[in-house]
Amino acid sequence: MVGGALCAAGLALFAMGAWAGVTNSWPVRYPRQLIEGRPKLISIVPEARQTAVDRAGRLLDYPGKVETQCPEQAPGTAVILIAGQSNAANSGAARHMTRYPDRVLNFVAGRCFVAASPLLGSNGSAGELWTLLADKLIDSGAFDRVILAPVAVGATKVAQWAEGGDMNATMKPLTAALVSRYRVTHVLWHQGESDLMLGTDADSYRKYFLSFAASLRTQGIEAPIYISRATRCGPGWKVPNPVRTAQQQLLDSNSGLRTGIDTDLLLNAQDRYDDCHFAESGQTKTAQAFAELLMPSHTAAQLKTDEQR
Repeated sequence: MVGGALCAAGLALFAMGAWAGVTNSWPVRYPRQLIEGRPKLISIVPEARQTAVDRAGRLLDYPGKVETQCPEQAPGTAVILIAGQSNAANSGAARHMTRYPDRVLNFVAGRCFVAASPLLGSNGSAGELWTLLADKLIDSGAFDRVILAPVAVGATKVAQWAEGGDMNATMKPLTAALVSRYRVTHVLWHQGESDLMLGTDADSYRKYFLSFAASLRTQGIEAPIYISRATRCGPGWKVPNPVRTAQQQLLDSNSGLRTGIDTDLLLNAQDRYDDCHFAESGQTKTAQAFAELLMPSHTAAQLKTDEQR
């Protein structure tokens, strides 16, 4: 009986010790104070802004973002919709903040923010080139204000952006909010790396892209769509390839499908930090090339060239 009583007492002490350890209660609290010092005072501060995303992982809010009033669209306002995969999203090596906080804004879900990496509307939390592009457009005098509205998501294939695809479906609430407030002036498409890796043939790529373009038109987006040649990612890349062929064949000024930037050939190995995603030099080169492409004088010359073909 004595042995049983001792065993029961031991179990009770063990249970009490475990409870005291978990709850930081007596008798654990005092030995801890000898080792760790007395508890620090806790200051109560407002809850920090949290990251918020949509079903596709696109950022809808992010710590440090500066919200501002959405301006009215004037004749000198560029409203740029950006779609595609990681190099169109927040995967760049360097983060950037606009030098024109009252003139370069990031629009998402009916709200406007001072443009700064990572841009809301795309996934990822690193850098991007679009803020650089917008600043260059302001520098040039081509536009008085630039509103960036990205919807890009990394590692996506073109079929996902076609009507019925998950990227298309999750994009639509964002584009609907955009067109309810602004007239889109440019659509920039930078995608293709995933499809080359997956072996998508040229006919399939064209079919899915045209479905994506048609879905934008259905939503009332009549802006020209600039199609980049973007297939380079990882070892073994070569040209020609079926995806680049499709991107080139899609160009049709009568349908508003215009040539974008050929980042496959524009950027060298040093412009990509992992043989795929853009290093800071790659971001800068691509932003400069897009700025030159989107300047009204260049656009007019391009249309004239297309008409003569």
